[in-house]
Amino acid sequence: MGIVPQNKPQYKREDAETILKIYKKPLDRCYLIAFRGYYSQTFQPRGNNIGVYDDALVVISPDTFTTFNFNVDPSSQATGRANLCAGIWQFEIGIHNRSKAKSKQYTALIQDEAQFLIKRFNQGTKLESYRGINLHRGGNTTTSSLGCLTVPPIQWDSAINLIIAQMNKHNQKKIELILIDL
Repeated sequence: MGIVPQNKPQYKREDAETILKIYKKPLDRCYLIAFRGYYSQTFQPRGNNIGVYDDALVVISPDTFTTFNFNVDPSSQATGRANLCAGIWQFEIGIHNRSKAKSKQYTALIQDEAQFLIKRFNQGTKLESYRGINLHRGGNTTTSSLGCLTVPPIQWDSAINLIIAQMNKHNQKKIELILIDL
C-alpha cells in the first residue's frame, strides 16, 4: 500500500455547509475544512498515521466544492516536531522554503501573524507565534512535513491553484482553515 489512498475523500457539500453553520461562518467566501483521521478506519489504523495522507481537505466557497487527500501530521514523532491542534487557523499566500535556494521556493499557504496552538511531541501543547506552519506540497514517499499541512504532489497544483483563484475571486487576503479531529 502506498502513502496516498486510492480515492479522494468522499465528503458532501451539505455536510461541509453544516460545519460552517456550526462555526457561524457565512458561505460568502472560501474556506478550508480539514479532517484529521478521515481515513483512520479504512487506510491506516489510528496511531499509525505518521507519514501517510490519511486526512482530508475540503475547499468550499459559494461556487466551488472540491476535496483533496491531505496530511496534518509531521512525518515523524521526533521530539519537538510540531502538530497543529484542532481549531480555526488563518493562512495567507506566501512562499514555502523561504530559507532555501530560490529553486526550492514556491507559492504555498503560510501561517498568518496570529499564534497557532501547537502540540510538540514530548514537549506538550502551547500557543506559538513562530511562523512555521505552512500548507504546502508533500512528497511521493513521505508527507514531507516537519509540522506543516501537506497535499500529495499529484494533487498539489490543482489544490493551490483552486484555493488562490477562490481567494482572489472573493477578495480574501487570508483564508480560514477549520481543523477537526475525527
